[in-house]
Amino acid sequence: MIMAIMARRLLGLRIGRVRALLTGCVGLLVAGIVGTPMGPEASRTPLVTVQLGAALIAAMIFLAVSEAMVPSGSVRGVVRWPGALRRRLARSRRYTQLSGIAVRHGLRRFLTGRPRRTATSPQEQAELARSLRLALEEAGATFVKLGQVLSSRYDLLPDVFVEELSSLQHEVAPEPWPDIERLLTEELGAPPAEVFAHFDPEPLAAGSMAQVHRARLRDGHAVAVKVQRPGARRIVERDLDILFRLSDTLERHTTWGRTVGSRELARGFAESLHEELDFRTEARNTAAVAANTTPAAGNGTAGTTADGTGEGAGTPPPGTT
Repeated sequence: MIMAIMARRLLGLRIGRVRALLTGCVGLLVAGIVGTPMGPEASRTPLVTVQLGAALIAAMIFLAVSEAMVPSGSVRGVVRWPGALRRRLARSRRYTQLSGIAVRHGLRRFLTGRPRRTATSPQEQAELARSLRLALEEAGATFVKLGQVLSSRYDLLPDVFVEELSSLQHEVAPEPWPDIERLLTEELGAPPAEVFAHFDPEPLAAGSMAQVHRARLRDGHAVAVKVQRPGARRIVERDLDILFRLSDTLERHTTWGRTVGSRELARGFAESLHEELDFRTEARNTAAVAANTTPAAGNGTAGTTADGTGEGAGTPPPGTT
């Protein structure tokens, strides 16, 4: 290790433990090879200096050559390369899918910097707004949420767009009960039948990110249990990555994108979506509301968490409240 440290200092390189060990071994090997022909005379001080000098030079050569052939950190990159490739392929497939959706609904031209005739008549704007709404619906949960956010931005969009985006569907097909039951069991540490006195497998409502089920605690309180859809966070992260790229393209190549600040809009949307995915924030807000609600006005459900212990039970899992 001393040999490796000396070689590294002389060459001014930063190396890992494995490369340092190999460098030291090469130096010791060369010292042994050089010292063998010397025989008993190798113990004399001048010859020891020759051995150490040859070992140090060999260690430096090995270190320089190995660093040139396999730079530090490249092995770690190679190990991570398959995963990165899978993520890139998944992103490419999703991007191709979104591009196909934009083409089908006549929106592809808005993602390029080519000159285009803007929709000026009320009929053209209404058709464009409808195309945008249909494209967002087809693109999935993340983009439906984006449309819902945009529907409240009267400062960014004409009224016809706001009205059309406001009609985005809030009710979607619920997740199958076996998937929800498995998720609840993982997050609560026990099947719903053991945690609750009763749990209705039919959802009361279903949205793009979560669905709500009626249930009753062991103490008799009626509660509503909100369960995040399995895989929702993974899907959101994948789509947000693409949304950032699209917003960057809009801001660089379109006047509208620069006017509304599409990059900043995408960042703000991502922050709000991440907060929405963490149900613990919603549970804390519900508990805060319950703390300021008189017993007579409430029904015993506010602030009740899915672990079945009622108000003040602590923080629930991030995907269940």
